[in-house]
Amino acid sequence: MNLTELTSILQISIVPVALISGTGLLILSMTNRFGRITDRLRELAGKRNKKEQVDMLYRRAKVMQYAIIFSGLSVLFTAVLMIMNFMFFVLGMNRTVMTIILFTLGLSSLIVSMGCFIYDLTLALKAIDIELNNNK
Repeated sequence: MNLTELTSILQISIVPVALISGTGLLILSMTNRFGRITDRLRELAGKRNKKEQVDMLYRRAKVMQYAIIFSGLSVLFTAVLMIMNFMFFVLGMNRTVMTIILFTLGLSSLIVSMGCFIYDLTLALKAIDIELNNNK
């Protein structure tokens, strides 16, 4: 393997780092949101007449858990893709099918994660409605 070939495969292997970096920021945002949900849940758990709010917060916590899991899977698939591309290139093996599969799994996981995140935002608004209606 010459320097040109090595440079080419390193470029191909490193490009997905942008996806990992962006997804990392999304995970950070979602884990912060998850923390706020669980803190609020703990705060309400000891109070009476807050069952509906507690149930909603628990539901939101589960949704955020799935969002974080799928974001993590996206990073995992992307990292495996990077390693696989480099190894297959060095070994001279065809990597097309595996690249397509792993890239698709990575992006699909990210899409599911963002769907969960958007669903949590919807539930957050419902939780506000519940709180406002309980305070009337």
